[in-house]
Amino acid sequence: MTSDPTLKPLSFPCLLHLHFDMSYVEYTRNPLFDFSSFPILQDLRIADWHIDDGTLPTSSLTHLPHLSALTINGANADDYSIASFCPLCPVLTHLTLECYLANYGDLLKQLPPTLTHLKLLKDPDTPSPGHRCDHELPRFNLVQELSLDDGLYSPSLPLYLVGFNSLRILRLGKGHFSIEEMSKLLSGPTRLESLLRIEFNNALYSFDPKNPELVKTELPEEGWFALSLRKPDGLDG
Repeated sequence: MTSDPTLKPLSFPCLLHLHFDMSYVEYTRNPLFDFSSFPILQDLRIADWHIDDGTLPTSSLTHLPHLSALTINGANADDYSIASFCPLCPVLTHLTLECYLANYGDLLKQLPPTLTHLKLLKDPDTPSPGHRCDHELPRFNLVQELSLDDGLYSPSLPLYLVGFNSLRILRLGKGHFSIEEMSKLLSGPTRLESLLRIEFNNALYSFDPKNPELVKTELPEEGWFALSLRKPDGLDG
């Protein structure tokens, strides 16, 4: 789709949240994509990200100085082009990516390490497993909430999270790991200082923690449970 060169972008100077579908635009010509119409935008969701050549003409795009949350999904949501888009957002802290093949390893090498919320998801309609990328996580040790979808992590994940003392919530899709090793992130000498709970998919639903300090609880989503520190007597509720 080629935009009319005479078309001027509409102005939305007070808009804070925007859901933008790239399937309807050609980013190199469409005036909307420079985002000059949204000077205080804080939350941007881009659907059908289909830039697959690793680059964006960022010099011609307007910066988003207030954007803190960015969600991107599409066939190429694991492409280098996302890394070139992030510098437009200097205060970006929340990043959610959802891709069909979910091969995030190379992209993670280029993303800003200042992210505090990182969600790496796999399109639920794809039959293929995701690609493990947890070996690229150590540079994101400021993360407070981390989500890794089915197949995106290895049994070595606890080793890659050493020093993640800001991490509060860890959410894991289906995968293979040791429940005992994961438990050490919550209690004992290797515990992460801020970690409140680890959420698991049903792959480990039949397992109970052996550490008496830990408790397993069911979550509202079917097949999910959480592992957390047992509250001291008198502090329930």
